[in-house]
Amino acid sequence: MRGAVALFLPAFPRAQLAAEHAAAGSFQSAMSLLHRQLGVANFEPLRPYFLDLQLASHATVAGVAGTPAVVTHLER
Repeated sequence: MRGAVALFLPAFPRAQLAAEHAAAGSFQSAMSLLHRQLGVANFEPLRPYFLDLQLASHATVAGVAGTPAVVTHLER
């Protein structure tokens, strides 16, 4: 998953929305932003939302018959 984060976040170096970081799979930086901006300390209730954002930021593209589908990362 580290590769996906590396692909997404450098394109948007000023991403200050925790949702963008969570969508990229960078949960640690998303939590850091939420703590710094809003003072959130308990992230357990947000876990399902982080995972939903990360999963929703991908798409599966069908390939040619007989080949596996390709998972791609959606951009902003």
